[in-house]
Amino acid sequence: MRKYADSLEDKIKKEREVLGLYLGKHPIIDLREKVNPNLLNLSILKVKKDKTPVQGIACISNVKEHRTKRGDLMEFVTVSDESDEMTLLIMPRLFAKIQSKLLKNTYIIFRRIRFRNRTSYGK
Repeated sequence: MRKYADSLEDKIKKEREVLGLYLGKHPIIDLREKVNPNLLNLSILKVKKDKTPVQGIACISNVKEHRTKRGDLMEFVTVSDESDEMTLLIMPRLFAKIQSKLLKNTYIIFRRIRFRNRTSYGK
């Protein structure tokens, strides 16, 4: 029988693909420590009430393009980390600048300027 030596990152990705969750330590925990330990996790961002800008780090799990009434492209980006999941709305001007970087299964650092807690869109 042949043994395959997967890297830790490959093992973690396969764990997520097969089980739908991480059994071990979430990879974003180490990444946050390397990049900036002050980056907040999503569960803290969701309960934060003041309007001060904050930064977070998350993994893009889904992207969905949308066209505005004026025909401009924008995007709904679903992100997740070790604590929660949320949807970010990327407005047209910003989307035009960063469109090529919004890829599924990539990590992003984002800044929240305005936050609206909505359970559904289009109401």
